[in-house]
Amino acid sequence: MCTLKLLDEKEVLLETRRLIVCRTKLSAYDYYSKINIMGKWVRKCGFEPGERLSVKVYKNRIIIEKEEPYTIDPALLERMQRASEEELKRRLKRLVGADIFEQLCFPDGRIKIK
Repeated sequence: MCTLKLLDEKEVLLETRRLIVCRTKLSAYDYYSKINIMGKWVRKCGFEPGERLSVKVYKNRIIIEKEEPYTIDPALLERMQRASEEELKRRLKRLVGADIFEQLCFPDGRIKIK
């Protein structure tokens, strides 16, 4: 049995580039790896300055794609929600006092007395 898949415009291979993973020192004993991607070919394949990118990381593989407009980053959203919850708890503690606040718990975003 033969399976035929037609490639759409974004799946057509434009060219193959070869890059080197560089090292940047953090300290005398530590470093991080980095990959520089720059050149006219970046714009030719459709990436413009200021656009947001999505980076998918696999073992021995990195996929970089343009983010769709109005995409919400789940990790960023979670951080913002956590920060908002912490700020709400700080304000509540100031409002009711530390002794009463210690008697409260917050299951599933609700406020309950322990």
